[in-house]
Amino acid sequence: MPEFRGPDWRRFVRTHVRLPQMARHREERVLAELADHLEDVYRDARSRGTGEDEARARAERRLGDPDLAIRELLDGDPSRLRTALHRRADQTEATLRDGGGGWVPVADLLRDLRQSLRTLSRRPAFTAVAVLTMALGIGANTAVFSVLNSVVLAPLPYDEPDQLVRLYSASQATPEDRQFLTGPDILDITDEVEAFASVGILYTYREIGRDLTTGGQPQRVRVLQVGAGYFDTYRVTPLLGRVFTPDEERADVRRVILSHSLWSAYAGRDPDVVGQTLRLDGEAYEVIGVMRPTFRDVTVGEVTAWVPEDIERARNQNRGNHYLSAIARLHPQVTVAQAQAQVDAAMTRLARDFPDTNETKLTRVIPLHDDVVGGSAVAVYVLMGAAGLVLLIACLNVGNLFLVRAITQGRDSAIRAALGAARSRVMGQRLLECVLVAGFGGVIGAVVAHWGVRFLLAVSPESLARAEDVGFDTGLLAFAVVLTRAPACSSVSARPTARHGRTRAWPCMTALAGRRLGVVAVTRAPRSSWPRWPLRSAGRRRPVDPELRIAAGRRPRIRNRTGCDVRGASAAGAV
Repeated sequence: MPEFRGPDWRRFVRTHVRLPQMARHREERVLAELADHLEDVYRDARSRGTGEDEARARAERRLGDPDLAIRELLDGDPSRLRTALHRRADQTEATLRDGGGGWVPVADLLRDLRQSLRTLSRRPAFTAVAVLTMALGIGANTAVFSVLNSVVLAPLPYDEPDQLVRLYSASQATPEDRQFLTGPDILDITDEVEAFASVGILYTYREIGRDLTTGGQPQRVRVLQVGAGYFDTYRVTPLLGRVFTPDEERADVRRVILSHSLWSAYAGRDPDVVGQTLRLDGEAYEVIGVMRPTFRDVTVGEVTAWVPEDIERARNQNRGNHYLSAIARLHPQVTVAQAQAQVDAAMTRLARDFPDTNETKLTRVIPLHDDVVGGSAVAVYVLMGAAGLVLLIACLNVGNLFLVRAITQGRDSAIRAALGAARSRVMGQRLLECVLVAGFGGVIGAVVAHWGVRFLLAVSPESLARAEDVGFDTGLLAFAVVLTRAPACSSVSARPTARHGRTRAWPCMTALAGRRLGVVAVTRAPRSSWPRWPLRSAGRRRPVDPELRIAAGRRPRIRNRTGCDVRGASAAGAV
């Protein structure tokens, strides 16, 4: 067999490999080991007919793969090591060739991914329990928090919603009541209270439905009677046309504003619908506008059309006739307490002027968000607390599962470290397994959350506020996945103790390798001197650094610098 003398690999290693700090004689030995290994790869490639440049490139790429043939070593068959070396080199070359000279760590990541999938598939019970536990915690919390966020936490869908308030009538005997307002009272308050930028009056005493008989089959539509300031209070503008003016707040005015849904169904989204006429309960109404599809009154729900309220009639009503509702917008920098004080002053004057009807009457100013949410907040918070407890239990269970698994995998980790694998590489493998399990749990958890939201809406009472706004929260799903993955990933850094000492697995490394390689027990040298690359290729047996205290072919009693007492292979297997 011809001799192929390669480059000066010792100089190449010294130039391209960043070795940890170590003693001079140790550094020379590591350089020799690496140089011999690269020389073996180079000669083997040349003997197979590879060109000099390609053989050198293959040997140089070996520096990108320090974690060599761990599984073959576990089998205790050193004859398979050289085959593994060449197979891995071929895989790296194929990856680089297919990627057009890609990045070597990509090949490492793909290899770790395949290894992680194989490891998880070999333990289906552990994988199934971990994935289902994560899915339950993720799905339950995502579903419940989606309801909480939509109902309680999310602001109302209006411009500056904190300025919106709801007005209610009450009595001094029962100040917590929320009754309808009288027409004269609300008009007097509107005129006197300067804290309100605008006031929207609407008739909600009874739900009004009317028959739409224009074009095709008659259909029942929900109509809301509102004052001219209604849309200005919500700060909404129509998609087409205009809104009502104060001059149109009369009983003889027949004008209507269509909702976007009614405009689509009735006029087929005809842009020229403004000015046309439709018939409600047999009376002709002129269409003066079409509202935007995003507008919805959270106090009354879905409405298909708006018509003017007769404010003139309301002004002449008896002050004991409670049938109107009112929503007001505060001026900027005005608080609810300041508005309540001004309303109380107005009601005091009305009590003096109209003692028969207003002597014991109060008017309450309540933030619109609090009025809409009402008692739903308490029920949703209680449900969120229960779901949070489920998430906590899921995190603890997943963390315990991965912690036990990390302890059982201590022997494998010890062998990898003893052969020169960097701690970051070994931990990266474990983290990748956690990420895979979290990914599977997140996918199943998303399905659980989707159907969980539907289930909560189906069993929720009709009084649940803003139920139509409840939707699946993808941001919370990602947060729940990260939260449940954190305990699992934190267990990766767990350092299981050896059976015959109180040392931890990484600082005091004890490993069992194949007897035919002549390595039985390895104990810790200082961390800075740990080798980052395989010290020898297969087929050659040299005495390993005495400071590493490697015992060959026997079961020695070894005491390392930290005082750890390790008894041969049995201690190694306990890591």
